[in-house]
Formats: sequence, C-alpha cells, structure tokens
Amino acid sequence: MLLIMAYLIKPNELYKDAFLDGMHSLIDNKMYPDVSDDILLNTAFPKNINTNDIKRSTFWLMDSEKWLGVITIRHTPSANKDFPPELVSHISYDIRPEEQGKGYGKEVLKLGLVEAKKLGLKEVFIVCNEDNLRSKGVIESNGGKLIYDIYVPTIGQNVRKYEIKF
Repeated sequence: MLLIMAYLIKPNELYKDAFLDGMHSLIDNKMYPDVSDDILLNTAFPKNINTNDIKRSTFWLMDSEKWLGVITIRHTPSANKDFPPELVSHISYDIRPEEQGKGYGKEVLKLGLVEAKKLGLKEVFIVCNEDNLRSKGVIESNGGKLIYDIYVPTIGQNVRKYEIKF
C-alpha cells in the first residue's frame, strides 16, 4: 500500500512551474483543452475577478514540490454549460495522469471535503461520467451516495450525481 504524504495548498506562485508541468500532463492526455501557459496561469492566479463568477476555492494537491492535482470547491453548486441543471455540483478535481491509480484521487477529495466543511457547507454534490470507474470509486469511498444517473445528450453519455453529507 502506498503511503500518501500529500497535502493541499492554495495556488502559490512558488510552485507555478510544477503546476504548469502537471497541467501539460493533463493536456497531453486530452483531459484538458490545449491552452497557453498564460491562460493556465490566469486561471490559477486570476488578475481580474468577475463579481458575477461563482465563488470558489481552489487547492493544489502537492507532495513535497510536486504538483499532483487540483480540487475546486464551488461555494454554491453550479454546472458545466453542457450539463442539465439537475447535475449542478460543488466539487471538481483532477489528478495528473501518471499519478492516477495511486490513491491521490481519494486523498484530494478527502482533504477537499475538510475544506468544504470549513466553508460551512453541510453537504456537497459531485458528478462523474458513468464510465469513469476510478472517480466513482473515489466518490463512494469518501461517503458519496448516488442520487441518480442521467443521460446527457450534449455529451452523449450518462452522468452520475452523488451527495456527501457532513
């Protein structure tokens, strides 16, 4: 069993190169759109905050100086424009591909749930594609209870919605 020594930090300029390296890994594996480093850095360190944006807290999962992944907690649930309103959620996370399957997904969600509680949330909703068995396992191992599974025509697949109560 892998001993996990990972921890969450708020995005930090000190680790921007590690962040970019991790994001390039996600982009290379088609998990993120191919965008410039400037766009990635502006996402991590926004210069212009739009007051209409949904309030969110973002954390990086780190092990020493290595960027392992990211978790974002929306303070109120929202959905991707391709999703129906029934799929609003609070949490999204990603682990760099070469670190997947090592327990970091479970760890980032576990630590993220602690942060969600600190924000005063009493429950969170989280979604994953039905065929994403790893994410399904991560969510369920952190107490996620399936609410429903719904077909989303805009993406051509089923999406599962879970609830985790504190």
